[in-house]
Amino acid sequence: MLTVLLDGWALAYELSSPAAVHVQEIIHALQSEARLILALPAESPFPLSGEVEQILWSTANIGRGRLAWEQDILDRLGRRAGADLLHLVGSSRSLIGVLPVVLSPAGWGMSAWMDGMHAPGKKAYATRPANREHPAGIVLRLRQALFQGGLPRTRVCWPADLLPVAGLNTQSLAPVIHPFFSSSRDGLSGGEETEPPETFILYHGPDTLPVLRRVVETWRWAADTIGESHPLLLTGLSQSGKQVFAQLAAQAGIRRETFHVLEYLPFKELASCYRRCAAFFYPLSPSPWGDPLRMALACGGPVVAVDGPWSDALVGPSAYLVSASGQEHEICRSLAGALITVVVEEQLAQELVSAARLRATAWRIEDYRRQLLKMYQQVISGP
Repeated sequence: MLTVLLDGWALAYELSSPAAVHVQEIIHALQSEARLILALPAESPFPLSGEVEQILWSTANIGRGRLAWEQDILDRLGRRAGADLLHLVGSSRSLIGVLPVVLSPAGWGMSAWMDGMHAPGKKAYATRPANREHPAGIVLRLRQALFQGGLPRTRVCWPADLLPVAGLNTQSLAPVIHPFFSSSRDGLSGGEETEPPETFILYHGPDTLPVLRRVVETWRWAADTIGESHPLLLTGLSQSGKQVFAQLAAQAGIRRETFHVLEYLPFKELASCYRRCAAFFYPLSPSPWGDPLRMALACGGPVVAVDGPWSDALVGPSAYLVSASGQEHEICRSLAGALITVVVEEQLAQELVSAARLRATAWRIEDYRRQLLKMYQQVISGP
């Protein structure tokens, strides 16, 4: 039986991120097929969704700590544990590591990550990358190495239904969804502390300032029409993110009773919110793995999102996509109009629900499991 060391950084410090979601998808898919060891830089505050061994190596959530985690600690922990390979989720592969590596890109703002990885003269498929500096030094060298043919014994896995990034050497795998995220609305409840409103629009995404500004501006246009009957429920926000959103909402004149803001939710409670929402609102480009758009479609709810090559490939006709071109206020007004439409026009909402459920039937965890195990064997035995 293979021994795989999983990167658990996100489960300690990025609790509701796509990376955290995808780690739990991997655990569920492989827990009976491989010996899984989860490396954590700190205790995870939430219970995991599957059985897995754990190694705790205390590492601070700062830039130097993350760099040490990626470039040194994970490889050392893997060798000490007798791992056959490392499976990284959202992290960068060590330039000096010994163990074979499988890398699954996952996280908020993956378009910015990919923007730093496109080959000279070529544009990545990711849309509207964040305005941030390209990383310097060791991380930049890693990205250049990936484009110049890759590092030895490394595989970058990519969902088969998404367009690959230009110049990035990837290997396609079947998409995957954790079974918690299904269209069944029975069984799991939201938990006593969550208490979302009976009918709500769900936002689950990053709490960075540019994204929160888009959410607030969109809701400013929609709240007066649907806010009382369908308030906006935001989850995954840090304490500082909650404060920023409240300040932006107050400045925009949005009535407090039209939105509810939660912090991080345990995995089951998060899935319950997905299944119970009247519509899912996601105003940014998706993550390759662990993406909220895919989870929302699997739960069978109407989805409103921004258009783009990744979004269009992922959702097809099963979501209401709004063009991401034009001025920001125009994009927000269009998003608000889409939210109002899926709430008011029940026939359209039902058509989106039916299309989403049909699309999600192709995302079979057994296909992902089989293909991932094959990739593991290839990276172990390959050059």
